[in-house]
Amino acid sequence: MSNKKNSIGGVRVCFSLLALFWAGTVGLCASSDAREPVKARALAGIGSLERMMNQARSQSLDVTREESLLWFAKEFLKFADWDAAHKEVNERFFEQYVPYRKDKARYADELPDFERTKVVEMLERGIAVLDQVIKGKIQRRPVSKVDWQNIAVGKDKLLSNGKPVFLYDYFSKSVGRPLTDTNVYNDHLGSIYHGGSRLYEVNKDRAVNSYLLNEDGTFDERRLGYITEIPDTSVGFLILWNMGIPDWVVKREPEATAGRSLFTGFDIDNPLVRDVWSRIIRKTGELTRGKKVTQLGYILSNEPHWYSEEGMWNQKYLEMTSISSYTLDKFRRWLDQKYGGNISTLNSNWHSEFGAFDQVNIVIPMPKAMRGQPVWYDWCRFNMERSLD
Repeated sequence: MSNKKNSIGGVRVCFSLLALFWAGTVGLCASSDAREPVKARALAGIGSLERMMNQARSQSLDVTREESLLWFAKEFLKFADWDAAHKEVNERFFEQYVPYRKDKARYADELPDFERTKVVEMLERGIAVLDQVIKGKIQRRPVSKVDWQNIAVGKDKLLSNGKPVFLYDYFSKSVGRPLTDTNVYNDHLGSIYHGGSRLYEVNKDRAVNSYLLNEDGTFDERRLGYITEIPDTSVGFLILWNMGIPDWVVKREPEATAGRSLFTGFDIDNPLVRDVWSRIIRKTGELTRGKKVTQLGYILSNEPHWYSEEGMWNQKYLEMTSISSYTLDKFRRWLDQKYGGNISTLNSNWHSEFGAFDQVNIVIPMPKAMRGQPVWYDWCRFNMERSLD
């Protein structure tokens, strides 16, 4: 099957491929008839696997791996059924991506059986391995399940049942689904909690965001409730969602959004913005101290970047169309230190004629011709360092 066809289906197919990676270590079994409708083959495979799992249990053999395989197979068949009933929706999705636009109807029509075919492949491989286990030709250790509710944080390691463990999950898990939803948080997908159990507005996409603080310095108690409502039952992390900034901040500080990027919707050098976030971070720490949802810590930003090249796609989101006076002054101080206070050295490197560091200026967004030039590298290095300030 071509790479192009393997790419169809967006999240669902990517999700399927994760399971196929897990199933890829098992052998092939040629027990199914390719002429049989693919959905019927998948359902028959589920039945065969379930019977074999019962047989294995009767022999006191661990079938935790097969339990996950079975779960994924059933889930993917649900996705396939949905896709079969909503081909017009998937056509619209394929139309949005240029390489698939021309053949959108064909891709939407092929998607359900593509997914079902992958389910069949997973089941065949899993059945082949379990057959070898039952016959004693393969010996394997029982799976040690992660105790999501009792993770301990040790020195440079996480512990489950007293042993080091690598927690599995995926980062942007189903915002809008309750953290208690066992269809999403379970042993098969992982169960790392975060502050995304509600379906928020895009600028408030996680529980910790810029809108927790009111202009009068008080906190929005309703929004704070989105933090305190997180069950204290499973290991987790919190992400500071930086995408937006309240209107009252912009009214008081017009430069608050100068130099913004897509997921950092404000100027990180702005004094008022920094004060707002300092208060929010301190409050969040007070509310979550000792809670399991912060055992893995805090993610300070989502994809921080300040991509400044002229004419690039990010500028349609009003990203890096200018910088604030605060950022420019900070850049000048950074250059002063980098060049040891010698403006002649900077001028020689930049091919410029500035009289002093407080006269240095740059064009944002930067013309493409500047790419690869010393000023470009200085600006990029400055952004890397100021993001840690």
